[in-house]
Amino acid sequence: MQDRPWSNKQMEMLAQCLRDDVASPEGTPAYDDVMIWYDELAAEVHGIVQAMPWKTILPYSHSEVDITYRAKTIDTLRDKLNRLSSGPLNNIVDIAGVRVDAEMTLREQDAVAAAIARAFGMDPAKAVKDLRVEHHNGYRAVHVHLKLRRAMAEVQVRTQLQSKWANTYERLGDLAGRGIRYDNVTESDSWSAIASRLQEISVTRIRPIEEAKDAIAEIRPNSGYVWQSLEELPDELREIGYKVLEDEAELSTMLDDVEVLFRDALRKGTRQ
Repeated sequence: MQDRPWSNKQMEMLAQCLRDDVASPEGTPAYDDVMIWYDELAAEVHGIVQAMPWKTILPYSHSEVDITYRAKTIDTLRDKLNRLSSGPLNNIVDIAGVRVDAEMTLREQDAVAAAIARAFGMDPAKAVKDLRVEHHNGYRAVHVHLKLRRAMAEVQVRTQLQSKWANTYERLGDLAGRGIRYDNVTESDSWSAIASRLQEISVTRIRPIEEAKDAIAEIRPNSGYVWQSLEELPDELREIGYKVLEDEAELSTMLDDVEVLFRDALRKGTRQ
């Protein structure tokens, strides 16, 4: 595909029109044309990521790597522009976004992010952004920021639990309003308690499970312990390992159930 055909100045003009919710003047690129181009960019990144040697990168994962892509909708794009308050569209790194969700340890997640950066000729030290400790309202992942075609694209790399949590929280945002993703709720808001509980689950339950799996996997780094068997672990660790996997399965099922409840509420029109 061609490089981005619009200048930063033109992108800045379009951004301001979107913030003000007004028509673009002459000389400003049309929103639809820009989003078609970014959708093609996301598709190109998706194709390259999908073609990577995943059996080599994640040799112990027994599930398929889920790779999807999308361009932002006009509503989410306008919300983000208003939060930034100024600057061109090209300052937003995730207009073209790809998601890579897989069963993996935290170390494998690091390896996946680094491999993606290198696949695009980028230095992982500069391109990879770790959001697992310095999380955003409970959202934890590793992002890869790619510079290509005179534009930016973002690849989100998430473990299965991180992905399930993010999908559940996104569904809550559909019910309570997108502002809940950015702490735009009040103490009296009927959704605040649910949002706070989900954020707590991410930090106090999902993170420890992932860190425990990572620590135990490091003891047998070439055994694929997490995905195959715990039998080769020392006795004192085997029971801990089984408990970690049991907790993970329980939490995964719980998040699935919560998302089903949110989906049902959306269908019934239960909105804020």
